[in-house]
Amino acid sequence: MTITTLVIAAIAFVAFNGLSCFNTKFRDRFFGTLWRTRYIFAFVAAVYFLLPAIIGPSASHSILSMLPSIILQFVMAIVFVGFQFGMMFWMMGNANKPEVYLPGDAPTKEWSDWIGSEGVKKELQKAVESLRRWELYEKNGTKPLNGMLLYGPPGTGKSLAAKVVASQAGLPVVIASAASLNGPFMGMGMLLVRGLSRRVKKLARKYGGCVVFLDEIDAIGATRSGLGGGMGMPMGGMGGFMGGGMGGNGTLQSLLTVMSGAEGGETFLLKLRKRWGLAKRDKKHTWRILWMAATNVALETLDPALIRSGRFGSKKLAVNAPNDDNRRALFNLYLRKKNVADDLDFDQLVQLSRGMTGADIEEVCEAAMRTIIFEGSDRPLAFADMFAEIRLHKNGVPRSVPLHEKERYPIAVHEAGHGTAVVLYPPAGMLCSGATLTPTEDFLGAVMFERVEELSLMMKEDCYRRVLIAVASRAAEKVVLNDASAGVSSDLNQAMSMALAMVEHYGMGDRLTSAAAIGGGHSPRAVEQAEDIVNATYEVAERLIDSNQNAVKALADSLVAEVNLTGPQVIDLVMQHAQIPFESVAAEVEGVVARLKQERKTRHQSTDVAPKAGDTSEVS
Repeated sequence: MTITTLVIAAIAFVAFNGLSCFNTKFRDRFFGTLWRTRYIFAFVAAVYFLLPAIIGPSASHSILSMLPSIILQFVMAIVFVGFQFGMMFWMMGNANKPEVYLPGDAPTKEWSDWIGSEGVKKELQKAVESLRRWELYEKNGTKPLNGMLLYGPPGTGKSLAAKVVASQAGLPVVIASAASLNGPFMGMGMLLVRGLSRRVKKLARKYGGCVVFLDEIDAIGATRSGLGGGMGMPMGGMGGFMGGGMGGNGTLQSLLTVMSGAEGGETFLLKLRKRWGLAKRDKKHTWRILWMAATNVALETLDPALIRSGRFGSKKLAVNAPNDDNRRALFNLYLRKKNVADDLDFDQLVQLSRGMTGADIEEVCEAAMRTIIFEGSDRPLAFADMFAEIRLHKNGVPRSVPLHEKERYPIAVHEAGHGTAVVLYPPAGMLCSGATLTPTEDFLGAVMFERVEELSLMMKEDCYRRVLIAVASRAAEKVVLNDASAGVSSDLNQAMSMALAMVEHYGMGDRLTSAAAIGGGHSPRAVEQAEDIVNATYEVAERLIDSNQNAVKALADSLVAEVNLTGPQVIDLVMQHAQIPFESVAAEVEGVVARLKQERKTRHQSTDVAPKAGDTSEVS
């Protein structure tokens, strides 16, 4: 026995005696464990003493001498397999490692960096206060905010909101995709959630709190109506081992457990030390965690347990596309550090960008500057650059094959029909913003109209005008070209979709009904009414185009010559030759619909009273 062995044995003896004398919990655990495992020791002793008597001293000596080697090999096999699985899980877990932003690592995010609804911003500021002064909340018998759900279209600033909250609270923020918490093996999602929990609580203990942001929470938080959860259908041939049925549900259940505080987020070694009395248990948390999540889907599709109060449902905030004032602020924010022309028209930019999100506006501003740099110019950013990038963003990249010369005028007439209708009968709050014959992968030509007023309610007249604008292209082809093209397929789709919505959802048909409540697809009666609306509107559109042939031809000629026209140019061309044949589109269309119904009724009556074959009686 070497000196080193003696020293180690002496240290172990002193440590054991010290813990036994002064740590009551260690002493109770140690001797309790010995007592519970007494039968194992008794079995080993019985084998050691009885084996020589049964098989003889020499044979028992041979077996007992081999026993340590067998045990060692068995332990090594277990360790090797465990090491393989551990490395595999470690590599898969690190591949999905969340982003962590510590205080001071990145520039401070101010409230002015997040532009959106003031109501949403106020709720975010309340969340910051609950993290900063949680002791005051608890002193007054109020629990600090635990969870928050942001929902709305992509690109509206949900991730940025989490960064601003963490930055203003002076806390680290952990950003992870919810889909990254799913694994290919059953149970791996639960391990990833627990790993995330340990990491978050470690940061919370160090900094006094932490903000967790889970993007696309619907990846694991879909309603648990079946086996799928976040992992879809079970993978055949592998039983339940490869994720499948239990993977998504297990991940979601683990996340719910972690959020409720039932899972301590402690490592195995820490739990072992606490069990043996070698580490102190936390009597009370001196830190807080705010769980934030974002989704682009309807809240009805998420699991009720996930969005209930006390979890992410404590605050459900709708983050929608920015309004006019917010878009103006976004353009100022993203252009403030760029070389911008003095006469840049922000009013026009706000009008052209309706429907765009904050991410869209940022990308348009950056793309416009990239184009100038690519051209090798150092000129300031002008309105024409922004206009071109907004059009490119909305319409897509032009097609590599230009329009054939024979197609240019028919397509121009088609678009001129749209343009004439939208100039003379625009839906409320909308205005023509341009026309183009530049083909893309989505269309051969287009007439654009944008919102000029932030209106949320669509009246019956607006619905009929949208159908009129859609079918005016076919009317122009018939009246001006005396022909028809296959280019109206998307127009007819839009017209029929609007007409069906009017009948089945808006209560603008013969009777009040709701297809959403009834279900089962489109009823024959609804389809018949929608077809009457579309055909009647087409008849009205023919009258409109016939009265304004000069305007249609002038607009088509200018499109062929110029290829791209701005909104004011389209409006001027149409208004120079405009003839407004009626005031209300709805009144005209409903008059035609009534006539069509009467004609159909008359035909049915004629069919019912017509003499049958072989019947020679007179019809009175």
